[in-house]
Amino acid sequence: MRLTTFYRMPVFFRTGFIFMLFAGIWGAMPAHAEPSAFSLLLPANEAAVSTSVLLDWEDSTDPAGLTYTIYLSKGNDSFEDEDTIKIKDISDSNRLLKKETDDIQDSTTYYWKVWAVSNSSGKTSVTEVWQFTTDDTNAVPAWIGGYVKDANNRPIVNAKIKVRVWNSPFDFTTDSKGYFLGELKPAGQINPGTEEEITVDVAAEGYQAISSFATEVTVGDVVMLAQDFILQTAPIPGDVNGDREVNLKDAVLVLKILTGESPSGIQKESALNQDQKIGLPELIYILRRILNSN
Repeated sequence: MRLTTFYRMPVFFRTGFIFMLFAGIWGAMPAHAEPSAFSLLLPANEAAVSTSVLLDWEDSTDPAGLTYTIYLSKGNDSFEDEDTIKIKDISDSNRLLKKETDDIQDSTTYYWKVWAVSNSSGKTSVTEVWQFTTDDTNAVPAWIGGYVKDANNRPIVNAKIKVRVWNSPFDFTTDSKGYFLGELKPAGQINPGTEEEITVDVAAEGYQAISSFATEVTVGDVVMLAQDFILQTAPIPGDVNGDREVNLKDAVLVLKILTGESPSGIQKESALNQDQKIGLPELIYILRRILNSN
């Protein structure tokens, strides 16, 4: 009996210890939080829009990924009426609603909000409630959206997008993902079927700007223009080796060029007068930059 008792007790304690250790580790693991907070963007609260309306909101984030669900209610913000519209499993942070496909009615006030739903835990985060009123006497707008990235496919934050159409300017800025989205709405009534040219300028600090990119939009169409832009790094005067710095390495390369050598990796765009000729003016400029930085 003693042997049996003596033998079983350590097994019990070991098992209990393992159980308690596992429970402690499990309890110490952080609980999966709900998706990050986010807000509505477009249309502006209490705006008057056509029955083709773009709903846009900020990105929410979740480590396991997420989807969005739009709640759209006519006349009140309870979202409990049987005619409340629910659009589920949306992967992007915007949705173009149309009268023909989403039963958006004219002369109607809609309340709306968006839920973000975690793919793993099912936990949710929800926006505030906004409203808009449909009125098809409003000119039908177009929308333009896309990404601005560098040559390595990295997003460029705070890039400035200037759009001109219908003799009106529109300005947009990219978000943390390099994404922009905006409404292009005529200031007044324009004859349906009229084709208008859209010009786009894209600029960001440290990059070469894109000027006068052109496309066309037809008035009366519901148009969502998806256009991405790739910006090339802007050359830095005196940065002869292209490492984004002006230092002694650049001076050495210029000296080699002046002595008749042909070193590789020369960035001719770094020439001061943009003639792609690297020489004595660049050497003087580089040395002055180095002296002034010390």
